[in-house]
Amino acid sequence: MASTFNEVAYAEILNTLVGGELTEGGEGMLGEFFDIDSDISKYTPEMWGKLTDRANQAQWLIDNFDLIKDRFEAVIKGQVKFRELQGWLIEKGFAGASKIKEAQVKALVAENDYLESVKQQDYKLSKERERGTEETNDFNRGIDASILGAIQAYKEKIDAQIASAKGNPEYEAAMAEYNANKPDTLLWASEMLKGGSYAANHPKFLKGNQQVISGFASNNSSGSNNSGGSGWNWGGGSRKSSADYVNANVARSANNLAGNFGRGLKRISNFFGANR
Repeated sequence: MASTFNEVAYAEILNTLVGGELTEGGEGMLGEFFDIDSDISKYTPEMWGKLTDRANQAQWLIDNFDLIKDRFEAVIKGQVKFRELQGWLIEKGFAGASKIKEAQVKALVAENDYLESVKQQDYKLSKERERGTEETNDFNRGIDASILGAIQAYKEKIDAQIASAKGNPEYEAAMAEYNANKPDTLLWASEMLKGGSYAANHPKFLKGNQQVISGFASNNSSGSNNSGGSGWNWGGGSRKSSADYVNANVARSANNLAGNFGRGLKRISNFFGANR
């Protein structure tokens, strides 16, 4: 069956007719514009079938011609509108972007001006601080210099007064009183603090402190008097032991010697002070 079909499929149906080209130009035109071979004597069943397929397609095109035109027209118009919309969008975008860029540049310029102003003000502040620091340092140096100058001037004044005072009877008397009381008083107080009331009987205190020693002796001898005799009561009339009386008189004698020492210092101070 397959061989019989093939023979039919490739058989020329109208091969008994005289075929060939009618005109060379006409045959070329049909082939170029319509893909048609005018020598139908050579058509096979397959070729007639393809012709029918083409005819059916052509007839569908003819029947739907106006609708097809409408569809293509809509597609074309839609594509045009799409591009127009795209162009309008880009145009508006560039215009908007230009304004945005302008605003951005203004903002950046303002920011840059601010940053530069901050730098300038910071630099100004640092210089003002340096100036203030230098002024403070100069001020402090001035105060230090004035204080040192005053101290030096006062020292020079005292040194000059001491130098000029040597041989002055008043000054020599004040220094003699100061030197006479200071060493024994401080030494006596230290020894009494360490050794108690009997430390006053040490031989090193016999010179220049007879009044103090005699005072200790009389007070010690009166220590047995427990009533209101010559003893010194520290409390509100309560009974005191002999040791309490000794300690009380030691304190009183120390106060007397300290008073003498203080008077000696005052005389020296008055000699150099404004009260002289």
